[in-house]
Amino acid sequence: MYRPGAVVLQCGADSLTGDRLGVFNLTLKGHAECVRFVKSFGLPTLILGGGGYTPRNVARCWALETATAADEVRGPSPCGGGRVGAARCVGCLMVGHQLHPSPLGELSTLSLRRSSLT
Repeated sequence: MYRPGAVVLQCGADSLTGDRLGVFNLTLKGHAECVRFVKSFGLPTLILGGGGYTPRNVARCWALETATAADEVRGPSPCGGGRVGAARCVGCLMVGHQLHPSPLGELSTLSLRRSSLT
């Protein structure tokens, strides 16, 4: 069985729900779970950011993945319930001022749209 000496995990934030160019619908919690899963192998791991065309999502994603990698994930925000008060952070989180925006429902992918044109 192959056992690598290390893992390089590229965590592209363009797969997150609400990304301007991405066509996936993953949640922040799903991304963090991938980091946890890779860490569970106990191998040296290099985690890289990448992709992501909605800056608010990228900031949320990389902060949560870094916290997950460092085993520093904590409970809900001090603002309560995972929400940030509008007066505190109007421009930085938006999307209903939530740290974990909900998926957008069913999305059609770019590949499906392209194949329907041919």
